[in-house]
Amino acid sequence: MGLTKQYLRYAPSGTFNIIASPDCNSTHVALNGISGRYVAVGACEHVVIWDMRLGEKAQVIPGEKTMVSQIAASPTGNHMAVGYVDGNINVFELSNNEIVCVFAGHKSAVTCLQYDEQGHRIVSGSKDTEVILWDVVSETGVARFSGHKGAITSVLFINGRNCVVSSSKDTFVKFWDVETKHCFKTLGGHQMEVWSAVLLKEERYLVTGTMDQELRVWKLVWTDKLLQCHQVGTLVRGGKGRVVSLVTDLGQSCLACFGTDSLLELFSFCSDDEAKTQIPEVLTLSDEVRRLSSVKLSAKIKSATLLLGVTGELRLGVTLSTNTVELHSLDITEGNEVKCLKQITHPGHQREPRCVVMSSDNLAVLSASVDSIKLWNRSSQSCLRTGAVPCGRPISACFAPGDRHALVGCADGSLLLVDVAAATILEQVPAHSTNCAAIGLTPDM
Repeated sequence: MGLTKQYLRYAPSGTFNIIASPDCNSTHVALNGISGRYVAVGACEHVVIWDMRLGEKAQVIPGEKTMVSQIAASPTGNHMAVGYVDGNINVFELSNNEIVCVFAGHKSAVTCLQYDEQGHRIVSGSKDTEVILWDVVSETGVARFSGHKGAITSVLFINGRNCVVSSSKDTFVKFWDVETKHCFKTLGGHQMEVWSAVLLKEERYLVTGTMDQELRVWKLVWTDKLLQCHQVGTLVRGGKGRVVSLVTDLGQSCLACFGTDSLLELFSFCSDDEAKTQIPEVLTLSDEVRRLSSVKLSAKIKSATLLLGVTGELRLGVTLSTNTVELHSLDITEGNEVKCLKQITHPGHQREPRCVVMSSDNLAVLSASVDSIKLWNRSSQSCLRTGAVPCGRPISACFAPGDRHALVGCADGSLLLVDVAAATILEQVPAHSTNCAAIGLTPDM
């Protein structure tokens, strides 16, 4: 028998250069009794909670091998529900990152998650067209609602009536009774896919967004356990493309809407007393809804989260397509302009890195993209230096002997000499007329 050859097993030791995944939502989280400061986002298979005051990672909820597709924080602030692309849902304890329970009921990616007001139940929707109600206390499934023919886009709790609302790409919005586990009403007034839906003003209004420029507002009226739902008006959007998401705060008084562009639009639903002081006669939708200042961001919006304080300050957590997380603030009582409180860009490239190289002592990693050149600590996976790229797109890199300098080749043929310690460009050499596709050291160096 011949000798067998052993092969070493390579396993990833960590993930860096990611601030927020574009395919996952974001949510405000309260840590140590402090709210409005922390924003949780998906980052590949992990969930990262960013401290928006310091610009650092406050906590990382580790995952295994599956990408995070949806997250939701419990109203009590103790748990975090995380949905994955394989259909599983894990509920984590925020104090120690331990898994409280695992729910496996979906066959494809989880697209929406929602807690009830007590934090005891979770409703989830998936691309497999199923809506499932879970009990966190007993760690079991309560009901499976089947009836949609398209991917689920939103799930909502009507806590006062023990009902669940779901919207889907099949153009329908369905109302489900939790006790009977059946659909008792289907809203079919949409001609196109319903991409998002939210409840506002003490669960009396339902706002839906589709492919057009209008947000449809439906009024829910309950009479003897029967639901009457009729459209009371529309809110005209200023953004382009379809509605990507509708987001509201916990008090259901503010609404944020964004599409496929970089415009975030804000609306405020006035209370009954505020609306009657303006026009005491018959109220219309325009009397109850007030348009707030819109926010024009630097890139396409991927997710947003709202938090309204007791003083009337509205905090907006936004993730962008450029691997960026931002926190904005707006005083809804005075109607001021939105101001940016914090922007996290340092721990990652804003564009995809085209080349990565390690130093000779394996202690540093250099990566380059069209926006910047970054130096990383391999062991801690933190960004040490960031430098600008003065010319075209970097496509190759190499550490010079001694690891004090690095060479970066660009698509326009330029060769950059980089001072690693200062992250500055010492010299730019027009080496080639076309792509500088590779850089190699001679054996005598």
